[in-house]
Amino acid sequence: MLDAYNWEDHARSVLHRYDSKAATCIDRQSEFAFEMTNGHYGKESVKTIELRNSIVKYLMNIHGIVDKYFSYDKINKVLHRD
Repeated sequence: MLDAYNWEDHARSVLHRYDSKAATCIDRQSEFAFEMTNGHYGKESVKTIELRNSIVKYLMNIHGIVDKYFSYDKINKVLHRD
């Protein structure tokens, strides 16, 4: 059931009601995160959904929005600090 909820259809409108600047910022950053890889690494076609999801969850987290059902250790596996 939780999979039925997402940023575009549910969270964006709720956050926009309370803090439109934050909603707009997260929306722009999320769109960029999903478009920047577009299923490719260089010219090679690869699955990038885990990377894109991790970036979006990280962006939401730094803006104070936490998804208690997301395993944040995935971010450290996908987005290395090195």
